[in-house]
Amino acid sequence: MIKVNKIAVPVDFLGNTEKLLDYVKYMAKSHSAELHLIHIIPVAYGEGLWSVPHSQEATSAVKKQINARMEEFVEQFRQEGFACNGTVVVGDPVEEIVNVAKKVDADMMIICSHGAKGLEKVLLGSVTQRVIKRVHCPILVMNPYRNKLQESD
Repeated sequence: MIKVNKIAVPVDFLGNTEKLLDYVKYMAKSHSAELHLIHIIPVAYGEGLWSVPHSQEATSAVKKQINARMEEFVEQFRQEGFACNGTVVVGDPVEEIVNVAKKVDADMMIICSHGAKGLEKVLLGSVTQRVIKRVHCPILVMNPYRNKLQESD
């Protein structure tokens, strides 16, 4: 059996992040694994024909805020006794999640599905589905709406 020493965790800091991180803590503790949180700031809003690039100033301002948020999360994990690091990158979400996971030599990735449906899924696709196809390590996908850890509380 392969030992899980490092777990990569893409986070978006939206509503389901707390549910994802509760599950991540459980898995990290179970494996005595180091955590590496990843947040990607898209270079543009939308994709393909609907892509609108962000200005350099807007991207810099967002990156500053996201870096501060990431530092808070990393510090919180460390105070709870977890080995944890974080990375904030500007770029294509799928490509950068895969790149960072490889760079940190992750043994596993835990990612949250967001449940895009209908036209949104057809037009934008699923970041989670595309990451699954490209990432080098095993990946665990957590559905935030059916998290057994929360259901048993």
